[in-house]
Amino acid sequence: MKIEINEERKEVLVNGELYVKHEVKSEPVEVKPKLSKKWGGIVPHVSWSKGAVSPPIPSSWNTEGEYAAAKRINEYDYGLIELKSLKDAGLIKAYRDTSGDRISGNYSAHKKASETLSQRYLISPHKNAYNGKVGGFEVLILKGDQESFYYARLWLEVMSKHFPDRKHRGVKEIASGGRGYGNLAGMKDGGAKVALLTEAFFIDNPSDYITQDEMHAMWKEFFERAEEL
Repeated sequence: MKIEINEERKEVLVNGELYVKHEVKSEPVEVKPKLSKKWGGIVPHVSWSKGAVSPPIPSSWNTEGEYAAAKRINEYDYGLIELKSLKDAGLIKAYRDTSGDRISGNYSAHKKASETLSQRYLISPHKNAYNGKVGGFEVLILKGDQESFYYARLWLEVMSKHFPDRKHRGVKEIASGGRGYGNLAGMKDGGAKVALLTEAFFIDNPSDYITQDEMHAMWKEFFERAEEL
């Protein structure tokens, strides 16, 4: 029996016939999407006032060590992790934390953030809170902002697809003095073409909580489909 080994072609021949072809295994390479629309993000709340806090949650729901140990997470930290993950995946170009500017007020801080970011499509991924029992998702835009409305409606559609059992709370058009008005008006006046303040779930309701991985998958589909608008 004649055995020949061809290392270059990764083949073993027995009596001149192919006996086995070795597989060349390689680590999968993540291909970042090429999106024509440049999205940016603004971290919700600030480092010294972090917004609503979740009740104790299973540590398996969050891979960040310090939060897994504490079994709680707040809006600011969740949003910071969320936006960093989106940037690392190439889904947004940049994000900004307004902690150093918020003392001047929501409007001024968001206007400055919008002016600093070169992206004209902006998201601010907030989380709702009420009484620990209410659930659902909604998105806030400025009243009469038709351009943002199309993207807000798409975001709700993608959320409904990924989380069909969650309550769809709709698009909330915010007028002066309303919840989130300063954030949205600041983003728009800072040059944003589209400004979305999303409320993906109620962070104080354990049954409404959505993990970072689940949210990332939703955002990926949203940004890809937003290319069609």
